[in-house]
Amino acid sequence: MELDAAADAAAEVRAHEIGETAEGQLHVVMACHEGETLSERIARGPLPPDDAIDLGTQVGREATARLDALHERAPRRHPPPGFLAIADLGVGDHDTIFLFPATIIRDTTRRARARGGFMLSSRFVGRAVLTVLLVGWALAAAAQTPPLLFREEWQLPPHTGQPTDENMRFTPAVVANPGLEVTLHGSDASVIRAAEHEGRIDLWTGMASSPVAVIVRDRRSALDLTGAARLRWIVRTNAIHVLYPVVKLADGTLVVGDRGITTHGEFLQVEVAFGGMRWYALDPARVVVLTEVTNPDLSRVDGVGLASLAPGGGHGIAGSANLSTLELFAKPVPR
Repeated sequence: MELDAAADAAAEVRAHEIGETAEGQLHVVMACHEGETLSERIARGPLPPDDAIDLGTQVGREATARLDALHERAPRRHPPPGFLAIADLGVGDHDTIFLFPATIIRDTTRRARARGGFMLSSRFVGRAVLTVLLVGWALAAAAQTPPLLFREEWQLPPHTGQPTDENMRFTPAVVANPGLEVTLHGSDASVIRAAEHEGRIDLWTGMASSPVAVIVRDRRSALDLTGAARLRWIVRTNAIHVLYPVVKLADGTLVVGDRGITTHGEFLQVEVAFGGMRWYALDPARVVVLTEVTNPDLSRVDGVGLASLAPGGGHGIAGSANLSTLELFAKPVPR
């Protein structure tokens, strides 16, 4: 049976057909939308202010549309005895209704009138509450975010002739920001090279025959990674390679977090929020994971970076990672 799919809301998945296989198995043909859920995204750390505002706008529009739909069909909706329906954010026969005891509503109305006040319609109240909550959410996210502490865009090293894996290897000249110092870790980290992709320079790990880590250090100050501090980095992972956040503590210990990053061959801007992770000691020479480190002090750290815990697979679509433009939003701490 084909379905009428003329109506297509942005927050819904379209079902095209319902049928039955020869074996009697029922099936539904639906549009495929890949991606993580909102709860999964929030679990990775605070949303950037721009993303929070965009998301809040989408939620507000959807909620407002559904509130409008509620009031259009209100005469045929009846809450249980003793309750009043204030807001409905559902769709069709699977609506989610916010119910409030009628005695509370009546008492509130009586008190408001006794004081010369008035009661607003639930439609207006619903929109007002949504607006206040969403704007407050976005402003709170922006207010608690530390300012940009540093940014690095990389640059190609001086070389002669055509770029090769050898003459493009990482040197201090690759670091474009004079206020930063970058160290490479891993037994074969010296073969990490600079490369240009999509108009940006990145560090490519494909030729490394060992796990590697890249640590960025601010020459002027230590870093406070607590609270809403976050690391924003444009990266690409190929094959099943995964990147993990690394922090160099004040005593020089490297710790690696358990929050993996994979982009499936695409350059994506990812963010790392440092709270809520489990941390493990990382051998700085071999870049192998050791024992768990409980409650590391992230209020004063020496550097931050990413680690690839698998060797590179060489050229082609093989296991590797590209580390492009990065930004750190954190509070500086005097050294």
